[in-house]
Amino acid sequence: MIKGDLQCVLIGQNKPLYSELVSTLRGQEAHFRFKQVDNSKRAIINSLKRLRSASLVFISDDVPFSLESLSDLVWQYASDSIIVILTKKTQSLSLKTPYDNTQISKLHFDKDKKETILQLQFLLQTAFIKSDFRKCKTLLGISEKRCQWLVDSSREAIAFISRDLHLYANRTYLNLFHLDSVQELRSIAVRDFILEDEHRLFDGFQNSQLRNADLNHSLVLTMKKKNGATFRANTYLIPTVYKSKKCFQLWVRVMGDVETSDEVNLSDFPETKGVKVSQNQKKPKQEKPKQEKPKQESKEPPNPFEVLLKDKTEGSAEDMNTKQKKTYTPASLLKGIINREEAVIKTTSLKRLKKNELKFDKFDTHYLLSLKVPIAQKKGVDDILQDLSGARSQEVCSIFWDKVKLTRLLQILLKKRNVEPNLIVRLNGASVADEQFLAWLIPGLRRIGVKSSHITFLVPSQVSERQAKSTIVFANKVRAYNCQIALEGFVVSKESIQLLKRIHPEMVSLSLPWTRQIQGNERKEIGLSSLIRQLETKDIKVIAPCGFSRDMKKLFVLSGASFCHESSTKYG
Repeated sequence: MIKGDLQCVLIGQNKPLYSELVSTLRGQEAHFRFKQVDNSKRAIINSLKRLRSASLVFISDDVPFSLESLSDLVWQYASDSIIVILTKKTQSLSLKTPYDNTQISKLHFDKDKKETILQLQFLLQTAFIKSDFRKCKTLLGISEKRCQWLVDSSREAIAFISRDLHLYANRTYLNLFHLDSVQELRSIAVRDFILEDEHRLFDGFQNSQLRNADLNHSLVLTMKKKNGATFRANTYLIPTVYKSKKCFQLWVRVMGDVETSDEVNLSDFPETKGVKVSQNQKKPKQEKPKQEKPKQESKEPPNPFEVLLKDKTEGSAEDMNTKQKKTYTPASLLKGIINREEAVIKTTSLKRLKKNELKFDKFDTHYLLSLKVPIAQKKGVDDILQDLSGARSQEVCSIFWDKVKLTRLLQILLKKRNVEPNLIVRLNGASVADEQFLAWLIPGLRRIGVKSSHITFLVPSQVSERQAKSTIVFANKVRAYNCQIALEGFVVSKESIQLLKRIHPEMVSLSLPWTRQIQGNERKEIGLSSLIRQLETKDIKVIAPCGFSRDMKKLFVLSGASFCHESSTKYG
């Protein structure tokens, strides 16, 4: 029997019957409050107004009061209550709703019969369920009103959508798309604000959030206003309810112009003002003929992302050990290695730190990717690249193997229907700073669509001012395609802190040598703990090194670090 507090109204002056009823009810595991009133309409209304939740309204069948009138009063003043008619006729319990939606039950009351007790218990359970349901409905109503108020007062552009229909939107959303009213908005489909080429991408995002809602996932779309102007926006879909209808909250955050988005958001770092970074001479000066080189890009080999995804019948793989003299290019080398299928992606899972225990929990949701290539093949390719590039041989080799790793990853992601883990891809500083590498990468990210949100690029944190500008440009570009950024080898230095404030990465991997220098120095350990806390509170997940003493593990755990490297390597 459910325990609880229940109010009961007794109508009429049948004292013997009501005395037995009260005695029987008090034997149940519930607390009752009884109110006996006469059969006048005024008295009944006053008693019903005082009922705060689902209650039982008892009336004897010999009381001269119209059942239809009583049903109307109960529906008007206590709609969740149940009318119980006590009758002397032998009949089973019946629970009906003949008048409006008021539940009416006829009960043959005999305190000596077990059937009467069971029937009363059924009525009590029904009343308690209705009472709990009413409380839940009231709280949901309050929550919905508060949500509505927050949406209306928010500076974010928010709309309630159901598939392709607009249900409601706040003023910020209307102003963003140059609309005058919600009525006008309801006549416009959601996809009318999205470029046609990205409709399927948005539909897939909706289906993904419907199956497994992840509030941290977003989708970058090219959207258009009522006047036809386009802009890039970061969109979020949050499952919610609007006026008893299941739907999505659509959040639209403008990222800037379609071509470039160089504005860096530093709102989380109040001590640093907003920074604009040029993309290494955005527009070439027209008076210099050499700045018109982009027109010659059509002579370059096609993007390897596009080449590899076409039919592989266009030619056989290049033989890396052939003795015949051939003319190689980085693109042909890349294609040869991929077709040989000897370069393999290896994954190492990060350990998630348990917050309440001094040990690590292997939680396979984040994987660090690495590339495994046969030594002889790698040496042969490096020798060819050195002959081709000359002084820049080391940079060219680093960029080349990053391309191999990313091409392999792209092939894997295109074959998978669903991608659950987060994939961390380490990039060399030369790749991050190379504009041609970035131009090569973007088509691949565009092709895998929503799956790119599972990729995190791990980039160096100890860089010069010039390299930092390139890193900012790189971060802005890949984030426009839903990727995330992590800083590798992080130490407390002027360069690392400045870069951290400028790009606000999603993750930070602490430097292993730097952390080893701190171990045993109490003052520096306190500073490290404070650093980890500050980063985690700003939604920057910290990856701690591995292979330390129990005290250092304790420091990482208690400071709130999110992850630890699987094994002790030169990276962690």
